[in-house]
Amino acid sequence: MHLSRSSLALVLVACGSSAPHGEPTRACPTGAVVLAGQDDVAALAGCASVESLAIRTGEALVLAPLASLTKVARDIAIGPSVGLSELGLANLREVGGTLKIAGNANLHGVFLPQLVRAGGFDIGGNVALTTVSMPRLETTGALALVDNAELELVDLSQLGSVEGALAIADNPRLVLVDSPKLQRAGSVRLAGNKILPDEQVAALNKLAP
Repeated sequence: MHLSRSSLALVLVACGSSAPHGEPTRACPTGAVVLAGQDDVAALAGCASVESLAIRTGEALVLAPLASLTKVARDIAIGPSVGLSELGLANLREVGGTLKIAGNANLHGVFLPQLVRAGGFDIGGNVALTTVSMPRLETTGALALVDNAELELVDLSQLGSVEGALAIADNPRLVLVDSPKLQRAGSVRLAGNKILPDEQVAALNKLAP
């Protein structure tokens, strides 16, 4: 039997399509969600939103099944982790609270290509992190990038404002903060970014009132 688009839409819900043979659709998790293994990722697959999200794991998680996740109402906490090498949430658009990424031993990249707004960022103490890419982010509260020994590139190419404090410090390999549209920040602290070009430092320092 073939379903039309309209008929198919009737059997879809936020957490995915109906189970076969008329079984009830699996409910999405409520409250705080913690991902420690691939089974936890599978349990969240198909869900469009969660209250809060944490990843604390020693495994090499594959996050591709979370392609339906577009909103986290409160905080996201990534770490501590050992096996996680990449944080990629392909369609996440909004984080109501703070996205904290700390204490991740093997995390090399943070890729949030659709994220538009967040309450704030606290990214620090990640010994292998080289890239933070959030090319559609438009606004955020505080933004801290502190003590990331291997961090080289930060893509904030659509960011217009940091409503709270902007802190970029102790990232000795940082060479580029791509933020051509950034117009203001509540305050600015720059220190210990040994090879960040002088022109970028000057441009960022001008953002503070």
